[in-house]
Amino acid sequence: MPIYEYHCCCCNQCFETLVLRSTDPPPRCVHCGADKVERLLSSFACKVASSGSGQQAPAAGCGSTGFS
Repeated sequence: MPIYEYHCCCCNQCFETLVLRSTDPPPRCVHCGADKVERLLSSFACKVASSGSGQQAPAAGCGSTGFS
């Protein structure tokens, strides 16, 4: 069961939710309850070996987990 990230068109907040079935309608905003939400394109974090400093830039996005 994937976790999807959504953006609310009404309150401009982002939230993540577990989606049980892909045929289910989009969720309501957890902040304001609106049903006008857009599913965001998510990316994932990965570590790439390099000969540099070994520091990675944090993932950007509106999610709190670093995944966006």
